[in-house]
Amino acid sequence: MASLGHIWSNSTISTTTKLSLYNSLVLSILLYGAEAWTLTATQERQLDTFDLKCLRRICGFRWYDFISNATVRQRTGQPPVSQKIRQARLRLFGHIARSTPPLEVASLLKEATPDGWRRPRGRPRRRWGDQLRADLSAVGLDTATAWQRAQDRTAWKSTWRGATLPGAGEDE
Repeated sequence: MASLGHIWSNSTISTTTKLSLYNSLVLSILLYGAEAWTLTATQERQLDTFDLKCLRRICGFRWYDFISNATVRQRTGQPPVSQKIRQARLRLFGHIARSTPPLEVASLLKEATPDGWRRPRGRPRRRWGDQLRADLSAVGLDTATAWQRAQDRTAWKSTWRGATLPGAGEDE
C-alpha cells in the first residue's frame, strides 16, 4: 500500500478509479488462495481493519474526521474482506460438492472421525470443514442441505452471493 500512496492521495484521480485499482492491485493479491484459509476472529478483524484503512486513505478521510466504518463502506460500496473470504469458501464448497467423479476432498468432508483416533493435547486446530460449517450456519444452512443445494449451480450461486453474514454491515 505504501507504493500506492501517491495514487491514493492524488486528487485528480477519481475515487472510482482508485477503487478499481485497489480491487485489482491490492485485494487480488491479499485474497489469493483465501478460499482455503481458516481464520480466527482476530485474524478476520485484522484483515477488515487493513481493508478499512486502505478505503479511508482512498477516500481521503483522516482519523480526526470521525467518519464511521459503515459510512466508509456505504460510500465506497465495498463489502468487508472477511465477507469476501467467506463467499470464496462457500463458492469452493459448491465446486467440491458438484465434482464428478467426487473428489477425495468431498469424501473427507463427509466422513466422520475414524474409530480409535485420539486428538492430540491442546486446543484443537480449526480445520477447513469446521470453518465451512460455521459459514454455512451463518447463512442458515446445515451441511446436508448445503450438499443438496450445491448440486444446482444457479441456486448455490444465489446462496453464496446473497450471503449476508453477521458483522458484515455493522459499525466496527
